[in-house]
Amino acid sequence: MLAPLLAIEVAGSGHVDIVGVLLLLVSAAALLRRWRAVAAMAFGPGVAVKIAPIVLLPLYWKRVRMRDGALVAIVLGTLYVPFLNHAGFRSARSAPTCRGSA
Repeated sequence: MLAPLLAIEVAGSGHVDIVGVLLLLVSAAALLRRWRAVAAMAFGPGVAVKIAPIVLLPLYWKRVRMRDGALVAIVLGTLYVPFLNHAGFRSARSAPTCRGSA
C-alpha cells in the first residue's frame, strides 16, 4: 500500500524539490538508454530547480556530447533571463532612489 504522505507533503507545502528529483530521474533514465540530448535537456532544468544536482555533473562529463552540454547551457540561460531585470542586476543609475516627500 502506498502512503499518501509524499503527495500531501509536496503538494500541500509548496515544495518544488520533487520537480528537480523528477527531472533528475528522467535524465538518469535517458542517460542509461543513451539518449544523450534528452538526458542533458532534463538535467539542465533539474539544476535550475535545485542547484544541489550540480554535484552529479562528473557523471555526465564523458557520457554527454559537447553540443548537448551547450544545449543545457542555453536552456539554463533561457530559464534565468526573467531574473536579469532583478534589482541585484541593475546598475546604480537605473536603481530607484529614495527621496523625501515634499
